[in-house]
Amino acid sequence: MRKVPIPIRSSIGTLREVWALVWGHAGAFVKARLVAALLLITAASVCTTLGPIALKRIVDSLSAPKAVSPAHMAVLISLYASSRWLARATGEIRGLVYARAEPRM
Repeated sequence: MRKVPIPIRSSIGTLREVWALVWGHAGAFVKARLVAALLLITAASVCTTLGPIALKRIVDSLSAPKAVSPAHMAVLISLYASSRWLARATGEIRGLVYARAEPRM
């Protein structure tokens, strides 16, 4: 069975229709929660993106010919761990925020 690709314009049009439907009939509480959920998704995406960059810096520092200070390594490792933790935390908070708005939609 051959899978038929969905045109991008069709997908964007559908998203616009859904957004107009939800935004037009939603109250202020739901609108605020939706905006907060979108901001949290963006924050989680940024934190997820920064994690591999910090990990690359850690690996590059370990393989550098000159010695790297332990404080520098500690900062890099804490940045990596923080980015992973923040990505997960914002994802969980987004779920909580959205769950409170979902019954009202």
